[in-house]
Amino acid sequence: MVRYGWLPAIVVVAASLALSAVPEGGPQVEVVGLEVMKPDPADKFGNALVMGRRAGTTITLKIAAPDRHFISLDEDATDVTACSDDKGTNLTEDRAKGREGLDWSLDVSDDGHAALFGIRCPAVPAPGAREVSLEGTVGIKCGSAEKTVEQKDFALKVGSELTVGPAPMKIEKIEGAWGESKMQVTLSGTTNPETIKELVFLGAAGKVIEHRVTMTGCWGNPGQMSYKRTYALAEKVDTVTVRVSYFAKVETLTVPLHLKVGVGF
Repeated sequence: MVRYGWLPAIVVVAASLALSAVPEGGPQVEVVGLEVMKPDPADKFGNALVMGRRAGTTITLKIAAPDRHFISLDEDATDVTACSDDKGTNLTEDRAKGREGLDWSLDVSDDGHAALFGIRCPAVPAPGAREVSLEGTVGIKCGSAEKTVEQKDFALKVGSELTVGPAPMKIEKIEGAWGESKMQVTLSGTTNPETIKELVFLGAAGKVIEHRVTMTGCWGNPGQMSYKRTYALAEKVDTVTVRVSYFAKVETLTVPLHLKVGVGF
């Protein structure tokens, strides 16, 4: 599974943060950031203020559920139905381009029990506005029914096929490495590996070879995607056992959002 660190530093300019209508017994939701970036008048595209940062209003929420294991954002179950200030400004409207435009992202913690959800609206509050309201839902894919499988005698050479687990892959590239790493192995496939919780390499004595993921991503068009992940191994070996732990069941947790944020300026 792809893992991320927390989002970059959040500029918090809020004097008061409020969240309502969180289901009892459901996930814990907390507003942790509000960032307002005015567009640069000299930028004819209206996208950036300084150093490429995009203009707009960004609200960041921390969502936590100790009894769930978050995987990724469910785009189909995520929607913002309204975002406005107390002056009646529709913050979802990109006035410079004459269209609506929203950006959102989910950043899952290492243990999978919490995530930061960021929603950026293209417009900024009107002068004198004191509050921003947001209505919508966030859908988070959650995994359960964990399983572990192994493929023994897996040759670390180009073309070797990993057939166990939910996302078959093959070795696309073998490279040298630097620092404490001795070799890099790039696996690729056409099935999204997001349900993989952990993939480890075991040496001849059954000991886990220390590794880190140096690259992960996807390329192509819907229906014709290619998924790649590069592992940097601390040992140079020819053959390993690959152990894959994954979630056999995936469900979407839907979190309703009804919040008001006091901007305090």
